[in-house]
Amino acid sequence: MDENEDEDEEQDNQLKLLNIITEFKKKAAKSKRSAAFNKQVAAEFVEVREKTEAFVKDMNAYIDQVLVDTSEMRDKEKMGERRLAQDAQQWRTTSVRIITTPDGLSAALAMVPSLLKEISFKRSQEVNDGCERVESQPALRERHRRRLMRKAKSDLKSIAEEEQVASDARALIKQYKNLIRL
Repeated sequence: MDENEDEDEEQDNQLKLLNIITEFKKKAAKSKRSAAFNKQVAAEFVEVREKTEAFVKDMNAYIDQVLVDTSEMRDKEKMGERRLAQDAQQWRTTSVRIITTPDGLSAALAMVPSLLKEISFKRSQEVNDGCERVESQPALRERHRRRLMRKAKSDLKSIAEEEQVASDARALIKQYKNLIRL
């Protein structure tokens, strides 16, 4: 029996050894997969971090540009307000001069052509600036054009319907008049 027990013990030892080797291989395979997975995750993490940093830089640049544009607009607004105040003061002094001097009216009329030239130049400059802004944004311009076309078509349809109703009403009135005559 000792031999049987020895054989059983040897088989048990071999099975234990086989189980240990199998578990070791499984762990090794898992660790290889885990290592590959971890490398992939790390690479994706680095890529996402780089993209995020680039996005943050772009957004910071955009915000800085918006701040610069806003300050320029404020400066232009302040300059316009100063110009308006100067023009108002000049207008007051000119109107006082016109009232107090005998030839004031003829002097005021002599100033009109130069004022008209300045005003028309400013107005044409504003129109040109507006055209440039509109032309610089083709998608927005196209969207507004489509909306305007839809509105125009609906207005035309409503006008046509109103005309049709009016002509139908005229025809009905004529028919009623003819019926009354009979």
